[in-house]
Amino acid sequence: MPRILFLTLFAALLATPAVAAETEPDRSADPGFEVLMDAGLVVPLGNLGAGVAHTATGLGAEQGYRAGLRCRYTTPVGVTLSPSFSFSEFGDHDGFNDLSGKTGGYGQKFKLQATVLRYGLDVGYLAPGEPGDWRALVAAGVGVLQNNYKEDLVDDEFTYDASTYSLGWMLSVGARRGPLELAMEYHLSSFETDQFFLETIDGEYTWNHLVLRAGWMLPRF
Repeated sequence: MPRILFLTLFAALLATPAVAAETEPDRSADPGFEVLMDAGLVVPLGNLGAGVAHTATGLGAEQGYRAGLRCRYTTPVGVTLSPSFSFSEFGDHDGFNDLSGKTGGYGQKFKLQATVLRYGLDVGYLAPGEPGDWRALVAAGVGVLQNNYKEDLVDDEFTYDASTYSLGWMLSVGARRGPLELAMEYHLSSFETDQFFLETIDGEYTWNHLVLRAGWMLPRF
């Protein structure tokens, strides 16, 4: 009987590490440091997507593209820290600066364009799991934004450029599988300036926008 009890206890001790390995998340596959390239679609909101004819600060922007680069450090408990840089260009708005152009006349044709440079720092959490599994990824961040405005008067061949800096906030939800990352981001950006528009309108601008992005981890050397 003592021998049977000893063998039973010994077998239980051998099985304990295996059970613990199944219950404890394995983060050995998570790199401590990685670099990702981002690309995606940007959807204008706020004044970016508002109509030009009926709003003082609307730009009538359309969907555009986003490209970026981020460095990410993942801690053993799944918390991530990501300095990042991105460039977003929204679709141009083409129009006329008086009613004659809208009624078949010869109004002054113009083109509006908005771009945003973001220098950000994001904090997130990557759920545990195997590299081949889809794992949830959430993040929030703050960034310094360079908001750029450009107006082309096509007939006069005249271009007016202006830019201003502001702080912006970001919330993100997504998923990760191996080197591939998919995420949706919501960016909040509000600022005041009198530099935009040739009429020097001093107003408050809301350049909120959505980003649907895909990221790919670069090989580590």
